[in-house]
Amino acid sequence: MAAQPPSPWLQRFNEIEEADVYPEILKKDNLKHSGLAIEYPRRDPRFYNDPLTREQAYSMPIRGNDYDRLFFSEEFQKQGFLGSATWELTELNRFLWTSHQYGLTSGGHLTADDPAAIADVHRQRLIQVDETRWFGFLQKSRWYNLSANPQEQKPPGPGLRWSVDDPMVWHHLRGSIELVDRILKSLIQDQHSALETLLFGRLLYYKNIPSMANQRPFDDALALLSPQMDRTICYANEWPLYQSEFSLLAEGEKPRAMAWKLETLARGHLWSFAPEPRPRRAWDYTKTSRHHNLSFINSELLRHLCSSNITMAESFMLQFQITVVMVRELMRSLFATRLNDDGAPNNITEPFVDFDAVAQIGQAMEKRIFGGHFKILPVENSIPVSIALIHWPNVLSKGIGNPLHETFEKEHPIKIERYPALYIAKFFSEESWTWPLRIRKSDRHFWRMRLFDSETPVRNGGVREWNGIKINDKLKSEWRLLEQRLVNSWTDNRDAWREYRRHWYDAAFERWASTPWGKGVIPRQLVDGFAVHFANRDEVLCFEAPRVLVGTEGRPGMMNWEVPHEFSRSLPGRNNRNNAWVFFTIGLLMLAAMPAREADYTPEEINPSTRLFSFEPSLECAAARALGWTAPPRLELPEPERFPRTRPRSICYDPAIQGQRIPYPTQMDYLDLVRLIMRHIAQTEASVSQAWVHAILLCSESLRAQREEFIITHPHDHRQMWARSWDFQVPDYDHDNPRWIFWDNTYGGRWMKGEPFDSPPPPF
Repeated sequence: MAAQPPSPWLQRFNEIEEADVYPEILKKDNLKHSGLAIEYPRRDPRFYNDPLTREQAYSMPIRGNDYDRLFFSEEFQKQGFLGSATWELTELNRFLWTSHQYGLTSGGHLTADDPAAIADVHRQRLIQVDETRWFGFLQKSRWYNLSANPQEQKPPGPGLRWSVDDPMVWHHLRGSIELVDRILKSLIQDQHSALETLLFGRLLYYKNIPSMANQRPFDDALALLSPQMDRTICYANEWPLYQSEFSLLAEGEKPRAMAWKLETLARGHLWSFAPEPRPRRAWDYTKTSRHHNLSFINSELLRHLCSSNITMAESFMLQFQITVVMVRELMRSLFATRLNDDGAPNNITEPFVDFDAVAQIGQAMEKRIFGGHFKILPVENSIPVSIALIHWPNVLSKGIGNPLHETFEKEHPIKIERYPALYIAKFFSEESWTWPLRIRKSDRHFWRMRLFDSETPVRNGGVREWNGIKINDKLKSEWRLLEQRLVNSWTDNRDAWREYRRHWYDAAFERWASTPWGKGVIPRQLVDGFAVHFANRDEVLCFEAPRVLVGTEGRPGMMNWEVPHEFSRSLPGRNNRNNAWVFFTIGLLMLAAMPAREADYTPEEINPSTRLFSFEPSLECAAARALGWTAPPRLELPEPERFPRTRPRSICYDPAIQGQRIPYPTQMDYLDLVRLIMRHIAQTEASVSQAWVHAILLCSESLRAQREEFIITHPHDHRQMWARSWDFQVPDYDHDNPRWIFWDNTYGGRWMKGEPFDSPPPPF
């Protein structure tokens, strides 16, 4: 079968595509869709701020699959954009800031925009790049080129290479480096607490702090204390106040001391471009060693910058994200060198800064400098639709967590701010750095104003559904015309969309959401992904679907089969259209199609050879080496080892017998449980979807016939066998008739009435 051509949105945001688990509903009508498209009314993937004609504005779906794809896509977007649909976020890219003289410009997302004219206006007011003023560790002499194999690493563009010696690459990179330099110098000038903590803060073991000993996550857990927290700890434990060498300096000497310490710790710092790792391999953005630390920038973001396919708003977002990553990774490198200089043991773990919930020095500094962790959306390597500022730490944060911290114990909600492109453009405006009324540039996280917030509750260690944006007007008294314009633009766009869809959307969505099709994005992705992995007989990836739908030991799935009364409550009834049973039952069918295992199973795999990436000095780095700088002549780094793959042993509970666990379940046990659920549906005359019941029954009977044959032909090893075929098909959605089952007892029997089946359903 020929590959489907990508839709315009997928062409522009192709990083969203994961071919092995791509949702089937996004592959309809001879096109492969992104799931990000703005539809009804339709918007262009680049010029999404264009005005609409009346005919465009009031368009609506016609067929069932159109409704299904629209609603699925917007739920898919809310999952990827952490609570928002695409049409809500694109409005935040409408405006950019240049200066008080020029005011606002377009972000470049209107067909009428002249990209050259917009760039010319910004060029006159952009920060002036002066490489001669940069810190030594940001200069070209600290950069290494990635010697890329064309078969393994795409170049930044036609005729370009991953090297600061390439004029085009350096042109797009130097703006981000200039911003890094200015941010660091502002932190020094303002004697920012975060930088002082990193450079001079006291390191203590939790166990040596009486007031915190009971809060230590593990025996040798370390805390890095800010000056403010250090004073608090001294008071709480009746210790004399700690005075570092830095605190004893005169105020006028402190900025110079911070700059000297920064340069000293960065004496061996190097930069390069991150290679593209293969699947199941994570590339760390900073590699530390005794004499040199090597930090990488995200090559994919730079590749987008080198293309001609991005707008001014997207360009600012990409450059800003590179800046943030450089600051974060530099902080990691500085602290690693500090530990090395202080003679810390090699096995020391990262400290918890001021007793944070998570130990991750880079993100801890990013939080204190910028207010949180910046994340490009929809995915890390894509052209940005939005940048989110995620408050850090939270229960989903990566790093070493402290389970005793209240963030985990009380499951604090996750707070997210949407960062308008206008605010990012201000970082690149020369006026923002020279405006005399703001002497301390780093105050209030570089003077950001919180406007577009969301807060999502956490339950059982995760998020079921992200909440949408709300306007934060707590500081409305401080809003200027700029903030008011942003808020008015966003609310006008929201109200316009409500008007466009007023006559049909809410009722149609409610109808869809009440059916199995609307049960959630993840269950449907898992069903589609299972079919692909089953075809490849990939047991570990196959198991990911029933792991979520059915659950594993101690982790319930869509229904909790370990607790009978909870299981019964989740089953559908005559007046209860509970659709959890659909995907739980499909998960049971998946287990019946796979091998059953009595113990955790790790498949034997051919481990592909590990690639070796080479990094060579730039021309200026080579010149510095010739003058005596002790940088390595060449760096070679292997790609990370593949993550190990294991699936847990098979489990099965029988809810009919007080949730009793079946010791060594076979596939027939899962099929019997499916039959039990279907009998319950018939006996209780439950309100269920005819189309999904039919699909489940057909697949169940097919698997039962296969397993009964295997028991006869392979009596000793049938449990370890794959089914020959996986016959489950997600039915098409019928918007006009979702086909709920009705029950008829006229003739003393009981059977289902509804729209005719395409083929007779098997008996229960």
